[in-house]
Amino acid sequence: MDSVQNNASNNNEHELLERYRKLAKISTDWFWETDENYVVTYMSESVERITGMPRETYIGMSRFDLASEDTKKTPEWQHHIEQIQNHEKIKNFEYKHVGTDGHIVYLRVNAVPLFHDDGTFHGYLGTTADISELVMAKNHLEATNRELHARSKELEAAKLAAEHLARTDTLTGLNNRRAFFEQARTIDELCKRYKHLYSIIMMDIDFFKKINDTHGHAAGDKALKVIADTLIRIIRTSDVAGRIGGEEFAIILPQTQADSAENLAERLRKGLESSTIDYDCGSLSLTASFGVAQYAGDTATIEEIVSHADDALYQAKHKGRNCVVVTPA
Repeated sequence: MDSVQNNASNNNEHELLERYRKLAKISTDWFWETDENYVVTYMSESVERITGMPRETYIGMSRFDLASEDTKKTPEWQHHIEQIQNHEKIKNFEYKHVGTDGHIVYLRVNAVPLFHDDGTFHGYLGTTADISELVMAKNHLEATNRELHARSKELEAAKLAAEHLARTDTLTGLNNRRAFFEQARTIDELCKRYKHLYSIIMMDIDFFKKINDTHGHAAGDKALKVIADTLIRIIRTSDVAGRIGGEEFAIILPQTQADSAENLAERLRKGLESSTIDYDCGSLSLTASFGVAQYAGDTATIEEIVSHADDALYQAKHKGRNCVVVTPA
Protein backbone atom coordinates (compact mmCIF):
# COMPACT_ATOMS: atom_id res chain seq x y z
CA MET A 1 0.00 0.00 0.00
CA ASP A 2 2.80 2.39 0.98
CA SER A 3 4.62 1.54 -2.25
CA VAL A 4 1.55 2.44 -4.30
CA GLN A 5 1.11 5.72 -2.49
CA ASN A 6 4.80 6.56 -2.96
CA ASN A 7 4.59 5.83 -6.70
CA ALA A 8 1.47 7.99 -7.00
CA SER A 9 3.19 10.78 -5.12
CA ASN A 10 6.28 10.52 -7.34
CA ASN A 11 4.09 10.59 -10.44
CA ASN A 12 2.30 13.70 -9.21
CA GLU A 13 5.59 15.42 -8.49
CA HIS A 14 6.89 14.42 -11.93
CA GLU A 15 3.75 15.81 -13.60
CA LEU A 16 4.00 19.03 -11.65
CA LEU A 17 7.67 19.34 -12.56
CA GLU A 18 6.95 18.76 -16.25
CA ARG A 19 4.11 21.27 -16.18
CA TYR A 20 6.41 23.78 -14.49
CA ARG A 21 9.12 23.23 -17.11
CA LYS A 22 6.65 23.68 -19.97
CA LEU A 23 5.34 26.89 -18.47
CA ALA A 24 8.89 28.13 -17.95
CA LYS A 25 9.74 27.32 -21.54
CA ILE A 26 6.89 29.27 -23.11
CA SER A 27 6.84 32.15 -20.61
CA THR A 28 8.16 35.55 -21.68
CA ASP A 29 9.71 35.75 -18.19
CA TRP A 30 12.39 33.41 -17.03
CA PHE A 31 12.38 31.23 -13.96
CA TRP A 32 15.37 30.59 -11.76
CA GLU A 33 16.35 28.87 -8.55
CA THR A 34 19.29 29.13 -6.16
CA ASP A 35 20.66 26.98 -3.41
CA GLU A 36 21.18 28.02 0.19
CA ASN A 37 24.39 29.82 -0.81
CA TYR A 38 22.51 31.90 -3.42
CA VAL A 39 24.22 30.07 -6.29
CA VAL A 40 22.02 29.62 -9.37
CA THR A 41 21.05 25.97 -9.81
CA TYR A 42 18.34 26.38 -12.43
CA MET A 43 17.62 28.91 -15.18
CA SER A 44 14.81 28.56 -17.74
CA GLU A 45 15.44 28.85 -21.46
CA SER A 46 13.74 32.27 -21.71
CA VAL A 47 16.85 33.87 -20.26
CA GLU A 48 18.69 33.35 -23.55
CA ARG A 49 15.97 35.12 -25.51
CA ILE A 50 16.08 38.10 -23.18
CA THR A 51 19.79 38.50 -22.39
CA GLY A 52 21.28 36.86 -25.47
CA MET A 53 23.32 34.46 -23.33
CA PRO A 54 22.82 30.67 -22.91
CA ARG A 55 21.19 29.68 -19.67
CA GLU A 56 24.20 27.43 -18.92
CA THR A 57 26.23 30.62 -18.50
CA TYR A 58 24.26 31.50 -15.37
CA ILE A 59 24.37 28.08 -13.70
CA GLY A 60 26.85 28.24 -10.84
CA MET A 61 26.84 32.06 -10.68
CA SER A 62 26.07 33.84 -7.45
CA ARG A 63 22.83 35.77 -7.33
CA PHE A 64 24.91 38.66 -6.04
CA ASP A 65 26.81 38.87 -9.34
CA LEU A 66 23.75 39.16 -11.59
CA ALA A 67 23.97 42.92 -12.05
CA SER A 68 26.18 45.51 -13.73
CA GLU A 69 28.96 47.11 -11.74
CA ASP A 70 27.22 50.48 -11.60
CA THR A 71 24.01 48.79 -10.39
CA LYS A 72 25.94 47.07 -7.59
CA LYS A 73 27.00 50.48 -6.30
CA THR A 74 23.44 51.72 -5.87
CA PRO A 75 21.62 51.80 -2.50
CA GLU A 76 18.76 49.87 -4.11
CA TRP A 77 21.03 46.92 -4.95
CA GLN A 78 22.54 46.96 -1.47
CA HIS A 79 19.04 46.81 -0.02
CA HIS A 80 18.22 43.93 -2.38
CA ILE A 81 21.27 42.01 -1.12
CA GLU A 82 20.20 42.61 2.48
CA GLN A 83 16.73 41.25 1.69
CA ILE A 84 18.25 38.10 0.20
CA GLN A 85 20.61 37.58 3.13
CA ASN A 86 17.66 38.01 5.48
CA HIS A 87 15.68 35.47 3.42
CA GLU A 88 12.93 37.97 2.70
CA LYS A 89 10.41 37.90 -0.12
CA ILE A 90 11.54 39.94 -3.15
CA LYS A 91 8.81 41.96 -4.85
CA ASN A 92 9.19 44.01 -8.03
CA PHE A 93 12.90 44.73 -7.64
CA GLU A 94 14.21 46.45 -10.78
CA TYR A 95 17.82 46.65 -11.94
CA LYS A 96 20.12 46.83 -14.97
CA HIS A 97 21.79 43.64 -16.16
CA VAL A 98 24.81 43.57 -18.48
CA GLY A 99 25.74 40.27 -20.09
CA THR A 100 29.32 39.28 -20.86
CA ASP A 101 28.69 40.31 -24.47
CA GLY A 102 27.75 43.83 -23.32
CA HIS A 103 24.04 43.36 -24.00
CA ILE A 104 22.06 45.55 -21.57
CA VAL A 105 18.57 44.74 -20.36
CA TYR A 106 16.43 46.14 -17.56
CA LEU A 107 14.85 43.50 -15.35
CA ARG A 108 12.18 43.14 -12.69
CA VAL A 109 12.57 40.37 -10.12
CA ASN A 110 10.03 38.62 -7.91
CA ALA A 111 11.17 35.75 -5.69
CA VAL A 112 10.29 33.77 -2.59
CA PRO A 113 12.64 32.09 -0.13
CA LEU A 114 12.44 28.29 0.14
CA PHE A 115 12.54 26.44 3.44
CA HIS A 116 12.61 22.77 4.43
CA ASP A 117 9.97 21.42 6.76
CA ASP A 118 12.29 22.04 9.68
CA GLY A 119 12.58 25.73 8.74
CA THR A 120 16.05 25.48 7.24
CA PHE A 121 16.59 27.90 4.35
CA HIS A 122 17.59 26.15 1.12
CA GLY A 123 17.41 28.81 -1.58
CA TYR A 124 15.23 31.07 -3.66
CA LEU A 125 12.67 30.45 -6.39
CA GLY A 126 12.00 33.42 -8.61
CA THR A 127 10.92 34.94 -11.89
CA THR A 128 12.58 37.72 -13.84
CA ALA A 129 10.77 39.89 -16.41
CA ASP A 130 12.31 41.97 -19.17
CA ILE A 131 11.11 45.56 -18.66
CA SER A 132 13.60 47.17 -21.07
CA GLU A 133 10.91 48.59 -23.33
CA LEU A 134 9.05 49.97 -20.32
CA VAL A 135 12.22 51.58 -18.93
CA MET A 136 13.18 53.04 -22.32
CA ALA A 137 9.66 54.40 -22.78
CA LYS A 138 9.80 55.89 -19.27
CA ASN A 139 13.24 57.41 -19.95
CA HIS A 140 12.00 58.79 -23.26
CA LEU A 141 8.96 60.26 -21.53
CA GLU A 142 11.11 61.83 -18.81
CA ALA A 143 13.50 63.26 -21.42
CA THR A 144 10.54 64.62 -23.37
CA ASN A 145 9.08 66.14 -20.21
CA ARG A 146 12.44 67.74 -19.38
CA GLU A 147 12.63 69.14 -22.90
CA LEU A 148 9.06 70.42 -22.65
CA HIS A 149 9.78 71.94 -19.26
CA ALA A 150 12.90 73.66 -20.60
CA ARG A 151 10.97 74.85 -23.63
CA SER A 152 8.16 76.05 -21.39
CA LYS A 153 10.65 78.03 -19.30
CA GLU A 154 12.13 79.50 -22.49
CA LEU A 155 8.66 80.49 -23.69
CA GLU A 156 7.79 81.97 -20.29
CA ALA A 157 11.05 83.93 -20.31
CA ALA A 158 10.33 85.11 -23.86
CA LYS A 159 6.80 86.09 -22.81
CA LEU A 160 8.12 88.07 -19.82
CA ALA A 161 10.74 89.70 -22.04
CA ALA A 162 8.09 90.63 -24.59
CA GLU A 163 5.84 92.03 -21.86
CA HIS A 164 8.78 94.01 -20.49
CA LEU A 165 9.54 95.39 -23.95
CA ALA A 166 5.89 96.28 -24.43
CA ARG A 167 5.97 98.30 -21.20
CA THR A 168 9.47 99.78 -21.46
CA ASP A 169 10.85 102.71 -23.40
CA THR A 170 13.72 101.03 -25.22
CA LEU A 171 15.94 104.12 -25.36
CA THR A 172 15.77 105.17 -21.70
CA GLY A 173 14.73 101.95 -19.95
CA LEU A 174 11.92 103.83 -18.16
CA ASN A 175 8.25 102.94 -18.25
CA ASN A 176 6.62 103.88 -21.53
CA ARG A 177 3.39 105.90 -21.61
CA ARG A 178 1.14 102.85 -21.31
CA ALA A 179 3.05 101.33 -18.39
CA PHE A 180 3.31 104.65 -16.55
CA PHE A 181 -0.42 105.33 -16.67
CA GLU A 182 -1.25 101.73 -15.66
CA GLN A 183 0.87 102.08 -12.52
CA ALA A 184 -0.29 105.64 -11.92
CA ARG A 185 -3.94 104.56 -11.99
CA THR A 186 -3.19 101.85 -9.45
CA ILE A 187 -1.56 104.40 -7.13
CA ASP A 188 -4.48 106.78 -7.70
CA GLU A 189 -6.99 104.07 -6.72
CA LEU A 190 -5.05 103.12 -3.57
CA CYS A 191 -4.67 106.72 -2.47
CA LYS A 192 -8.39 107.34 -2.91
CA ARG A 193 -9.26 104.16 -1.01
CA TYR A 194 -7.02 104.97 1.96
CA LYS A 195 -7.45 108.77 1.72
CA HIS A 196 -3.82 109.49 0.93
CA LEU A 197 -2.34 112.30 -1.17
CA TYR A 198 -0.05 112.04 -4.16
CA SER A 199 1.66 114.45 -6.52
CA ILE A 200 2.54 114.44 -10.19
CA ILE A 201 5.65 116.00 -11.73
CA MET A 202 5.72 116.67 -15.45
CA MET A 203 9.05 117.59 -17.03
CA ASP A 204 10.18 118.55 -20.49
CA ILE A 205 13.69 119.02 -21.92
CA ASP A 206 14.30 122.65 -22.84
CA PHE A 207 14.99 123.32 -26.52
CA PHE A 208 15.11 119.62 -27.35
CA LYS A 209 14.27 120.20 -31.02
CA LYS A 210 17.21 122.58 -31.21
CA ILE A 211 19.49 119.92 -29.71
CA ASN A 212 18.41 117.44 -32.38
CA ASP A 213 18.64 120.00 -35.23
CA THR A 214 21.99 121.45 -34.16
CA HIS A 215 23.85 118.49 -32.70
CA GLY A 216 22.07 115.57 -34.32
CA HIS A 217 19.80 112.81 -33.09
CA ALA A 218 22.67 110.98 -31.40
CA ALA A 219 23.08 113.96 -29.06
CA GLY A 220 19.29 114.06 -28.55
CA ASP A 221 19.26 110.38 -27.64
CA LYS A 222 22.11 110.95 -25.21
CA ALA A 223 20.13 113.79 -23.60
CA LEU A 224 17.14 111.50 -23.08
CA LYS A 225 19.38 108.88 -21.46
CA VAL A 226 20.89 111.50 -19.14
CA ILE A 227 17.36 112.50 -18.09
CA ALA A 228 16.49 108.86 -17.35
CA ASP A 229 19.70 108.26 -15.39
CA THR A 230 19.10 111.40 -13.33
CA LEU A 231 15.52 110.37 -12.58
CA ILE A 232 16.54 106.88 -11.50
CA ARG A 233 19.28 108.28 -9.28
CA ILE A 234 17.15 110.89 -7.49
CA ILE A 235 13.56 109.63 -7.20
CA ARG A 236 12.48 107.30 -4.40
CA THR A 237 11.83 103.59 -4.86
CA SER A 238 8.12 104.21 -4.24
CA ASP A 239 7.94 106.77 -7.06
CA VAL A 240 7.09 105.77 -10.62
CA ALA A 241 8.66 107.55 -13.61
CA GLY A 242 8.00 107.20 -17.31
CA ARG A 243 8.77 108.71 -20.68
CA ILE A 244 5.32 109.60 -21.98
CA GLY A 245 6.29 111.57 -25.07
CA GLY A 246 9.27 112.52 -27.19
CA GLU A 247 11.07 114.71 -24.63
CA GLU A 248 8.36 114.65 -21.97
CA PHE A 249 8.61 112.70 -18.72
CA ALA A 250 6.19 112.11 -15.83
CA ILE A 251 6.63 111.07 -12.21
CA ILE A 252 3.96 110.07 -9.70
CA LEU A 253 4.92 110.38 -6.02
CA PRO A 254 2.62 108.44 -3.63
CA GLN A 255 1.77 110.02 -0.24
CA THR A 256 3.60 113.18 -1.21
CA GLN A 257 2.40 116.77 -0.87
CA ALA A 258 3.09 119.41 -3.49
CA ASP A 259 5.88 121.13 -1.53
CA SER A 260 7.82 117.85 -1.18
CA ALA A 261 7.26 117.14 -4.88
CA GLU A 262 8.50 120.66 -5.65
CA ASN A 263 11.69 119.97 -3.67
CA LEU A 264 12.28 116.76 -5.61
CA ALA A 265 11.66 118.54 -8.91
CA GLU A 266 14.16 121.22 -7.88
CA ARG A 267 16.77 118.56 -7.15
CA LEU A 268 16.14 117.05 -10.58
CA ARG A 269 16.39 120.48 -12.22
CA LYS A 270 19.73 121.23 -10.55
CA GLY A 271 21.04 117.76 -11.32
CA LEU A 272 20.31 118.21 -15.01
CA GLU A 273 21.59 121.79 -15.08
CA SER A 274 24.95 120.67 -13.70
CA SER A 275 25.30 117.74 -16.08
CA THR A 276 27.31 117.71 -19.29
CA ILE A 277 26.38 115.56 -22.25
CA ASP A 278 29.36 114.19 -24.15
CA TYR A 279 28.75 112.88 -27.63
CA ASP A 280 30.77 112.15 -30.76
CA CYS A 281 31.00 115.77 -31.93
CA GLY A 282 31.60 117.43 -28.56
CA SER A 283 29.57 118.22 -25.45
CA LEU A 284 26.56 120.31 -24.45
CA SER A 285 24.65 121.36 -21.36
CA LEU A 286 21.08 120.45 -20.59
CA THR A 287 18.15 122.01 -18.72
CA ALA A 288 14.51 121.07 -18.20
CA SER A 289 11.26 122.68 -17.07
CA PHE A 290 8.94 121.18 -14.45
CA GLY A 291 5.27 121.35 -13.53
CA VAL A 292 3.87 119.98 -10.24
CA ALA A 293 0.29 119.19 -9.25
CA GLN A 294 -1.16 117.49 -6.17
CA TYR A 295 -4.16 115.21 -5.73
CA ALA A 296 -5.86 116.66 -2.68
CA GLY A 297 -8.36 113.96 -1.81
CA ASP A 298 -11.14 115.11 -4.12
CA THR A 299 -12.80 113.33 -7.03
CA ALA A 300 -10.22 114.36 -9.66
CA THR A 301 -9.00 111.60 -11.96
CA ILE A 302 -5.35 110.77 -12.58
CA GLU A 303 -5.70 112.24 -16.06
CA GLU A 304 -6.93 115.54 -14.57
CA ILE A 305 -4.01 115.71 -12.12
CA VAL A 306 -1.58 115.06 -14.98
CA SER A 307 -3.32 117.80 -16.96
CA HIS A 308 -2.89 120.23 -14.04
CA ALA A 309 0.81 119.36 -13.83
CA ASP A 310 1.06 119.83 -17.59
CA ASP A 311 -0.48 123.29 -17.25
CA ALA A 312 2.15 124.12 -14.63
CA LEU A 313 4.86 122.85 -17.00
CA TYR A 314 3.48 125.15 -19.71
CA GLN A 315 3.75 128.08 -17.28
CA ALA A 316 7.36 127.11 -16.49
CA LYS A 317 8.17 127.24 -20.19
CA HIS A 318 6.65 130.74 -20.44
CA LYS A 319 8.56 131.92 -17.37
CA GLY A 320 11.84 131.33 -19.19
CA ARG A 321 12.34 127.57 -18.77
CA ASN A 322 14.73 125.75 -16.39
CA CYS A 323 12.39 126.27 -13.45
CA VAL A 324 9.69 124.57 -11.39
CA VAL A 325 6.06 125.73 -11.24
CA VAL A 326 3.50 124.30 -8.82
CA THR A 327 -0.25 124.37 -9.46
CA PRO A 328 -2.16 125.33 -6.29
CA ALA A 329 -3.84 122.31 -4.63
